[in-house]
Amino acid sequence: MSDLTEEQALRQIKRGSQDALAWFIDRYTAYVSTIVSNILRPAAASADLEAIASDVFFAFWTHAKEIRPGKAKAYLGSIAVSYTHLRAHETR
Repeated sequence: MSDLTEEQALRQIKRGSQDALAWFIDRYTAYVSTIVSNILRPAAASADLEAIASDVFFAFWTHAKEIRPGKAKAYLGSIAVSYTHLRAHETR
């Protein structure tokens, strides 16, 4: 599955392919984790980072039909920012 393009993986995830979701997770976990840790720093626990990243990819999975080709990374980034700010406000 690693030889897919983002557009091909997006088409497959829209059809419910868990392998395509794994493709996005493999490709963008570091990106999502960096966004989350930059917002939460220095109070970020690794469990919090993992939980938020998991929530981000779950939201990506459930809203995949809304994502336009070429916009997956931006979509993940915006979800990561939103979920991180929500989580930060919940813990205050």
